[in-house]
Amino acid sequence: MVEGAHGPAVVAAPRDSRLKEGWRAAAIAFRAVYGDRELTYNQKLDHAEAALKEVVPELSNREVMLETIAAIHYASVVAPGWLYALHVPEPKKRI
Repeated sequence: MVEGAHGPAVVAAPRDSRLKEGWRAAAIAFRAVYGDRELTYNQKLDHAEAALKEVVPELSNREVMLETIAAIHYASVVAPGWLYALHVPEPKKRI
């Protein structure tokens, strides 16, 4: 459970098996490019959106965008260690 500004929120995966596979594809694609410093965040989302659209092509562009954001949010709450595992943060600058 996530504590939000308006109280607790339950993060839930979709029940539709096809959409669930799309979420999985989006999260995997996002994970693969998350640590790439050459890409902007929006470009990373574009990779995830393309992966979701490949699995669930009947979704509109708006639905793909919303479902991709939901998928990445879900993965960041349920499995942050997995989602960000390939990311190597830059070292902290010493003063």
